[in-house]
Order: sequence, then C-alpha cells, then structure tokens
Amino acid sequence: MKLTKQKLYNLIQEVMDSHLKCFEALEDYAKPEQSYFGAGIQQIMEHGSKMYKAFDGHTLDSLWLTNNIGPRLGSGYSREVYAIGDSNMVLKMAYPIELKEGVASNRYEVDSFNKFPTVFPRSYVYDKSPNGPEWLVIEKVHVVESGPEYAEVIDNTFPSLGRAAKLLVREGYKSVDPAWVFERILDIYSEEEQGDYDLWMDLIFHHRRGKSVDEETRKKVADATWFIATHDEKLMRFITICKNLNVHFDEIREGNVGTNEEKNKLVLIDISKFDFLNKEPVQGVYEEYPVNTDSYDHSTKNIETDPDYANVRPGVWRKK
Repeated sequence: MKLTKQKLYNLIQEVMDSHLKCFEALEDYAKPEQSYFGAGIQQIMEHGSKMYKAFDGHTLDSLWLTNNIGPRLGSGYSREVYAIGDSNMVLKMAYPIELKEGVASNRYEVDSFNKFPTVFPRSYVYDKSPNGPEWLVIEKVHVVESGPEYAEVIDNTFPSLGRAAKLLVREGYKSVDPAWVFERILDIYSEEEQGDYDLWMDLIFHHRRGKSVDEETRKKVADATWFIATHDEKLMRFITICKNLNVHFDEIREGNVGTNEEKNKLVLIDISKFDFLNKEPVQGVYEEYPVNTDSYDHSTKNIETDPDYANVRPGVWRKK
C-alpha cells in the first residue's frame, strides 16, 4: 500500500487522538488509585477497553485478564469475575455481547454498594467512561455455597435466629436451624410490607415440623420466636433495606450470597440475580436506617403500646 502524505497525516492524527483519550481517561482516576489496584487495573484505567476486549470487540480477552488481573472466579449471565492477585478485591467485567445488562448491573452496584454496607460488599473503583461502567472493583467475599455453611453464616450474622431455632428444637420442632427460621421470616415479609404477626403464628402453628408438638406449646413458641426475630434491630434493618430496594427474597439463598472471613456478615453478591434492576427503589431508600439505642425496661412496660414511642419500622421504636 502506498503511504501518501494525507494517509500518513491521518495515521498520526489517529494515534495522537488515541493517546489524548488515554490521558483524558487517566485524569478521571486519582494517582493512588492507579497503583493501589495493581498493574493490570492500572493498564485498564490508562488504556480503556482495548486492554481487556478481544480484537473483534465482541468478547473478553480472557487470556489477558487471567495473566494481568488474576484467575477467573466465575461468571453469570452478563458478567465475569476475576481475582485481583492475592488481594481482598475482585474485578467484575461486563460481557461485550451482553453489555447493556452488564453495565446496568455494574451501575446499580456502584450506586448501591457503599450506601448500604450492611447488605452489600464495598466497592472501590469503577469504569468512568461515558457508556460505562463496563467494570468495577469490589471487596472480595467468600461465596456461601452449601446449606450448612449458609446456616452458620445466618447464625453468626443474626444470633437472634439461632436462639429462635434452639427454642423451636427444644420444644419439639424437627430439623430446624437458623437458616430455616430466616427463610420463614423472609416469607412473611415478602407477603406483607411490615411483616404480619398473625401470618407468622399461623405458619409456625401449622407447620409440619411441629406436628408432634401440642397446640398450647406451638402457640407459645410461635409468639416467642416472632418477638425474638422482630426485636433484632440488625435483622430488621437488613430486611427493610432489601424490601425497599425491591430485592426478591426468594433469591437470598446459598450461591447468591457471600460472607467475610469471620463468617459473621451476610451480603448480596450479585445484583443481576435479584429482581430490582428495572424497578424504582422506594422513596427514601438511600438513607441508612438509624438504630434505636435507647434502653427500655420491657419487664415493666410494653413498648408496642407506649404513647411515648413511635414504631418507625418492624421491631424498632424511637422516642417521640
């Protein structure tokens, strides 16, 4: 091919424009960010999607990502996840062929993760290109894969559910653990905005796992376990935030949730698996819910009927 002066000029201009865009993209990130996340992430920050996309632009360059970021940990419908070296962080990448869905999931996670640390892992840095984010870096969490591990995490995260499960077992209910109680609580709150005492009483009283227990005991156990669960402020905060974010409670289960090294934190790990990407959050959802820290003598007073206290959400009251 004959390289004319005009073609040479166009080629030089194209290269200069490309470098200019790289520098413009780099200015979107603070200098500490560029080095903190490792050489691979720094290259993505500097040079954009051409680093991690295959030549045709329709697929991810898995070899480059594996060699420069870390091992591939898994994938979903619209994204892949890679470990970032031996750090406590991971990289989530949108599939080019499912870019719209992947970017939508990434954007929601960028917007939500740090606003709700009791429900989601922490997010660190993300793609700031106009049509992104195609990628983001978040806190690495351990995916809870089995039923027994799920029950352990539930018990450690919400000790009240462990107490409720022990009470049910002690009084004759069969095959009950903290995860089972958690799932029944979610069932109730998925039906009613503020939960429903009567639904809970009916569910526990008639459940086949307590068929050998006498009626009076079933009533007492149902009432006691409702009180235990709904007076756990941490649990009620988790449920309220998920409810207001339109999380589909059926998807809160092993495989879709993660935990930390201590296994005492339950987090939703993949927004795309939940049923709220195309819904508007309830108004005010972006405000964290305060915790009632006032001491209250439940032995001599009933907070549910006390005129000096207002019920601000299930199981939580605040002094007027």
